[in-house]
Amino acid sequence: MAKDPDVRSFLARISLPQYADAFEANSIGMRELPTLTMDDLKELGVASLGHRKTILLEAQGSAGDRDRSVGQRATEVEATGEERTYLVCEVALKDEGLAKVTVTSRRAIIGSKTYALQNISAVSLGSNAEDLDREHAKAMKQWNQTQSPNRVKNFYLMAVISFGYAIYAMATRASGSLTILDSGQVVNNNDSGAVCCGILGIVFIVLAHQRIAQPVREPTTWAARISAAGSEQDVVRSYDEAKVVEIVKALNEAIVNLSM
Repeated sequence: MAKDPDVRSFLARISLPQYADAFEANSIGMRELPTLTMDDLKELGVASLGHRKTILLEAQGSAGDRDRSVGQRATEVEATGEERTYLVCEVALKDEGLAKVTVTSRRAIIGSKTYALQNISAVSLGSNAEDLDREHAKAMKQWNQTQSPNRVKNFYLMAVISFGYAIYAMATRASGSLTILDSGQVVNNNDSGAVCCGILGIVFIVLAHQRIAQPVREPTTWAARISAAGSEQDVVRSYDEAKVVEIVKALNEAIVNLSM
């Protein structure tokens, strides 16, 4: 790619100058060019699959560059002091919002934190899927126990009785009458206790219905996990599995090339 001083010249050389404005408008220069993916090119407006493949292939350099081994390329980068960029992307972290991730031949910049690749011995993909599966299975077991035929039958029977009693008690109170006993005492037929019991029955129905709601499994959190100085640390935690996998691959590639 050294023969192309800028992206506009690069696109003109491969007979795709119509995309130059889009590349420049999105600040894609020769440094960012090798990091582009199929999805990136779609976002830049390169609709044709053939054009996207041409750009990605040519972005890797001339035929001579492609024939050189990874070790030779890493050695040249080290000799010139140039940092090769393996990945530039954005990922939605679990607890910290959107973060920009940049992986080069020497460092990984994740949000506001920077990690030196020479201090990282290994990178792996982690998740809490097993823990969530175990917790959900336990919750489902408890839920299934509460859903035995007799308990469900009793719940609905209690619900019907409570609801009917509440309606009856409220109707009686609304249309209450006075009764005069033989002794001349006036008695109010309204039964406040019945109304209270009816209301408590409705409250019971609501609470019981909430308790029998089926447990929902939480979404899996994926992590880019690095090993450094004998300990492990999650440098990225996100629900976006594809992005985390992409970051792990870029980190591993950069570390392998660093050690060559």
